[in-house]
Amino acid sequence: MMTIISNRYQLDREIGRGASGAVWVADDDQLRRRVAIKLLRLDLMSDPELCARFEREGRHIAKLQSPHAVKVYDAGVDGGQPYIVMELLEGESLDSRLRRHPLLPVEIAIGILTDVAKGLRAMHSAGLVHRDLKPANVFLALESDREVAKLVDFGLSHVVQPKGHDAVSHGTGILGTPLYMSPEQITGGRVDQRTDVWALGVLTYEMLTGEHPFKSEQLPLLREKIRTAGFVRPSQVAPALGEAFDEFFERALAVNPDARFQSATQFAAELKQLTSSGGRRVTRLLYLDDEPDMKLLLQRRFRDELRDGRYELFFASDGNAGLRELAMRPEIDVVLTDINMPGMDGLTFLEHVPEINPLVRVVVVSAYSDMTNIRSAMNRGAFDFLVKPIDFEDLQRTIEKCANHASVLRRAFRANEENEILRALVGPQSVDKVVASVRTADAIEHETVDATIAFIGVHRFSQRVDGEPPGQLLSELNGLFQLFAREVLNSGGTVGRLMGEVMLASFQGDEHAARAGDTAIAIRDRLRALNDRRAEGAPEIAASIGLAIGSLVSGGVGSRSLGWLERTFLGRPVNRAAALQRAALAGEVLTFAEDRAVFARTHACEHVAERRVRLGDQNLPVVRVAARARVSGWRELPADTALTTAPVPIAQLRRD
Repeated sequence: MMTIISNRYQLDREIGRGASGAVWVADDDQLRRRVAIKLLRLDLMSDPELCARFEREGRHIAKLQSPHAVKVYDAGVDGGQPYIVMELLEGESLDSRLRRHPLLPVEIAIGILTDVAKGLRAMHSAGLVHRDLKPANVFLALESDREVAKLVDFGLSHVVQPKGHDAVSHGTGILGTPLYMSPEQITGGRVDQRTDVWALGVLTYEMLTGEHPFKSEQLPLLREKIRTAGFVRPSQVAPALGEAFDEFFERALAVNPDARFQSATQFAAELKQLTSSGGRRVTRLLYLDDEPDMKLLLQRRFRDELRDGRYELFFASDGNAGLRELAMRPEIDVVLTDINMPGMDGLTFLEHVPEINPLVRVVVVSAYSDMTNIRSAMNRGAFDFLVKPIDFEDLQRTIEKCANHASVLRRAFRANEENEILRALVGPQSVDKVVASVRTADAIEHETVDATIAFIGVHRFSQRVDGEPPGQLLSELNGLFQLFAREVLNSGGTVGRLMGEVMLASFQGDEHAARAGDTAIAIRDRLRALNDRRAEGAPEIAASIGLAIGSLVSGGVGSRSLGWLERTFLGRPVNRAAALQRAALAGEVLTFAEDRAVFARTHACEHVAERRVRLGDQNLPVVRVAARARVSGWRELPADTALTTAPVPIAQLRRD
């Protein structure tokens, strides 16, 4: 065996060996660093297929830009010897860990699996399938006093055609490790990313129960167990997991790929939800209907779910009673409502739901399924519309879909809320010091994105500081920030930071300007409704909002050595949105006239002739973003059109 590769890499010692090659520690004489080198076995170099596979492995790893996949630095052939140069990882394989601790604590297992899912997401986004996901190919690397799981050994990875061509590809024979092969893989069928999701399910079962779901020393019997999903329910192996995990693994290890989790991201999100709820997810339903028979029908239809504690069911006879139930029970996830009811009807109820609980999802269930009612319900915020007589299987699928959506929103808001509370209690420097202790500054990667920045302020709130009790003011301000944050999160935005009575939010991705405009209008209207319910003589509350579009640099700034690190946004729209917010009057949503054309695609805009906003040495014209255009064919209002804060008649906004 040669000791120097490519006149650069000095081999030191072998640290691992597989079926097709060995991994060595080596010194990179050119860059003065330690690396890992994978070498193809000498006795296999005459096999053109194995050489080609080794070559593909290097190319596939190089395509991945993820902290959860091993990095490749170099690859080549020296004297007929193929080699791949990779980062040298410190730590151990998951296989070694499981040999010492067959049953891992749930918190540790979830952390590892989340990292693995992120690595798979990067692979699948690059059009690759790993095809050999197993404990030996997951490395638990120590990085800056933190353990990071990384995917390694891409020797069997396979390119999948993009969607629109052939979403799945035929495998080239039965390749992989049988214990971790999916049904389609072990029978020589077609594979796609769901093959890796299956293997992720096997890993999860193994880590949470200490047992393998499919055990047999005879390959034909093992193949049959995998083909028929013949595994013991995890709650029988580890009773502490609960029966909810049985349902989870029935889906994760489903024989039909269409019945599985469709992505590693979806898999990880569902697993986190299960573990955060102690293995039992309770869906809380509120049903609005004035027909007493419906209550009995639902109780009878969902008796198993109610008995097992998976559902909790509440009832109300009309919209007014439904709003009272929502106010008393903020934990409700899903509301099912009829349209025609005495008192407040279902469509009016829909308009008031966001004032009580913007995170709840509402489904209209009605026999009046004409297009007018459907459009009216959807425009008022309904999540779905079902037609009576009820198809209960369809209803249950819809309930589960709504509950999942509401759960994601709640977790996102709760995480943001907890982060802001922590910052408020101990200060941003202290929080960032904790963050800096578990990750490097480089871990917060910088990126340049097109985005809309929103500065959302409570108009003239600081002027009340000297005249009112501080505890009362802070409580009111916290409540307003919660309202703002819910609307931002519901529109797919990100809450950046709080500055006095102002919140910074960022909107990125598809239709970011439209979503930012929707959020601003929703906050303005929510505060108007809130003022209508405030006690007589109480100060009126209004938002002043600035919106600006442009290119942003988002990344980490600070000093790890000083224990201070935070994410920040840099760029033109940040300063512009801040200036607009300061200039906005009570209830105004302002943007610069040069951005009008973008917002006017989805919102009615009004030119504000009497005012300009100073930015540097310029006084720039502004427009108000006044209302959402909800009917096809809407257009921007002429520059000289004057809008009031009242709703704009449809006739004014329709195309001629």
